[in-house]
Amino acid sequence: MLHYFTNSTLATPQQLINIISYEDEVLSMKVMKLTALYSVLLLASVSWAQANTNESAGVYKKACTPELIQAAKSNADICYGVNTASDIQITKKNDDKYKIKVVIIGESTNKNYMNTYGYPLENTPFLSSVNGRFFNNFISAASNTVPTLTRALAKNDLKTITQHHEKPYYNNNSVVDLANKAGYETYYIGNNGSFGDDEIGFTNYFLKANYFLPVRDSKPGFENLFVQEKFVVDDSVNKLTNDFKMLPAFKAALNNPSEKEKVIFVHMWGPHHDGWPKGACELVKNNYNINPEQFDTGWGSIANCYVSAIKLSDDFIGDIYSILQENNKNGDYPFSILYFSDHGQGLVKANKQHVKALEAEYKGYIKDGNLYLRHGQLVKGAYQVPLVVINSDDTKREFRDEMLSEWNLFDYFASWLGVETNLTSPAKSIVAETITPEKDIDVFVFPRDEFVKYDSLPQDTVLSPATVNTKVVADN
Repeated sequence: MLHYFTNSTLATPQQLINIISYEDEVLSMKVMKLTALYSVLLLASVSWAQANTNESAGVYKKACTPELIQAAKSNADICYGVNTASDIQITKKNDDKYKIKVVIIGESTNKNYMNTYGYPLENTPFLSSVNGRFFNNFISAASNTVPTLTRALAKNDLKTITQHHEKPYYNNNSVVDLANKAGYETYYIGNNGSFGDDEIGFTNYFLKANYFLPVRDSKPGFENLFVQEKFVVDDSVNKLTNDFKMLPAFKAALNNPSEKEKVIFVHMWGPHHDGWPKGACELVKNNYNINPEQFDTGWGSIANCYVSAIKLSDDFIGDIYSILQENNKNGDYPFSILYFSDHGQGLVKANKQHVKALEAEYKGYIKDGNLYLRHGQLVKGAYQVPLVVINSDDTKREFRDEMLSEWNLFDYFASWLGVETNLTSPAKSIVAETITPEKDIDVFVFPRDEFVKYDSLPQDTVLSPATVNTKVVADN
């Protein structure tokens, strides 16, 4: 007889998976039920740890006690400002039927490489078929993750963007503050970095969530407070991990008993790579154990692997949708998904400076004159990103052409959440029938640390079968 508990310790899901591999269908059903129980216990254990760590109100305050900050031994800015009161005041809460709201933050996704937005290869079967509202002209705030998310996820002052890229930035009026103020129970599940020096800025926003679940990162001193990855994670390639490993934590968040409606933030790794051939191909091959070149773009590995990585992101979003559908099978938990990417990837033609700068790490990969996809470039593709709203009761596919800027994501988030505040404008909406377009959009270019007008940038060539043997436009 098999035992699922050893010395009163619940078996890990990986052990359960191993059991499933050797047992019959009846036993598999029992194991599946136990896995669901494990998901509930997973979050319950965090609640218990938090409740027994500190008696003060506010889960995020318990997460950021001086003892834990000291134990983490990260930089001095972790938890910076998380106890600062928000200035947000909810002035109106509209009737909203969606009890579960999920924000999926993608990574390094140029929408022009998505079949949903017209790319000729079918690498987004889910997003190309699901009903929802798709925005054709959503422009990211900056060319890299940190300067984008630290500003886009909060009501910001654009002048602060000129601070150094890695300087932790804090704003006490973030989307998490807004969701908390609106009365939602909030969750953060992240497969992106959380505790690195340059990630602390937006991590401090998410530390205000009621539950903070960093799947990938771990810090000494935080083990008993944050739910860490309980499954097998392959960190062999630049600590890149498999986004699908967030799904058990996502199910746990859904199943966690609560009388409140929920907002769940899911931060993907996505097709994020360093922009050189070594990155995207090894990301797909080593972390997903599949052929990294599922698609033949006609442009070789650099494009083939990137397009394949986007397919994995589409599969992941589809799985989130399926889980939400199952959760709503009786109509009790209608849901809404907001998906966007932090920034895109631009096409660059490598020069001698690129080769010299990256030679030590990528010997043999960097060639003068070769084309590469990377972020931080003076081309439009670095900023052209997907923005999608998918509701459980959508009945059509709608594409909107209004020009929108990620600088206003805080306002767009409020409209999607169904609230009006003292800091947001009802005119800046992504759910209304009439949407006000933005004009004269600025984007921030890193590492140049400067603003440029989006309209001043050239449109870089999209590497696809349709553009083979055509004149190439790229940054250099």
